[in-house]
Amino acid sequence: AESMQGEGEAAGSNGQGNGLKTGELLPLEHVGGIPVQRVHLPSRGEMRREWAYARALAEWSVGRDRRSHVVQFLGASPFSVPWLWRLRSAGVPMVFTNTLQSEPSHRRWKAQLQRLYWRLPIQLMDCVVVSSGVMRDALRSQGVTTRIEVIPNGVNLERFHPIDSLEGRAALRRKLGLEPDATVVLFVGAIIARKGIDTLLEAWSRVAPRYPLGRLVLVGPRHSELGPPAESQASFQPALDAFIERSGLSEQVVFTG
Repeated sequence: AESMQGEGEAAGSNGQGNGLKTGELLPLEHVGGIPVQRVHLPSRGEMRREWAYARALAEWSVGRDRRSHVVQFLGASPFSVPWLWRLRSAGVPMVFTNTLQSEPSHRRWKAQLQRLYWRLPIQLMDCVVVSSGVMRDALRSQGVTTRIEVIPNGVNLERFHPIDSLEGRAALRRKLGLEPDATVVLFVGAIIARKGIDTLLEAWSRVAPRYPLGRLVLVGPRHSELGPPAESQASFQPALDAFIERSGLSEQVVFTG
């Protein structure tokens, strides 16, 4: 399957500040040996961006000299529905990989609008792939009748596996600066607000005084390792650091990256 990704580096609100028109294809790139066809999008306006990208994708996928074997979506909104219809009418199979399950609003009228908003593009797909039965059931509860396949996230068992020797465990504890008899609580995931790290640290601040040798080990990248944070996340990591310092948890919280 050929790949196409959106790029939002437009100069100016109309996407023409650098001579490129909205929806125009950029020169073909190769990333890790894989051909990547990017499309120029406006810098602002979700509806405009979705519309421009979906239109370019549909025109590219059913062009005169090509027809995509399959198109995989990692996101789709109702703004892209007309172009999804074009792909479907042209007989191009579409797969939607649902990686995040949004929580519906507590307000009934808003929850109903959300159900419609989420369901419209998904219903046009040939198949939806989710990583758990919980996500599958959530989509069904929203009225999605499209075929759904559960494919759990993969793990490289040659790289990630329990250490089977006392010597190996002791060496790892020394590497992480953990005492041999420390009680370890482990979290694995990105250190971002969506993962609830602030709630975890608040809970740990209540438990830690009862366990002087307790250690909370956080395995995952911080914002500084993920690149520039979104504006809504920019203050999250400094707030975590301040809470750890204020709560006296510096010796009991370990960030491994």
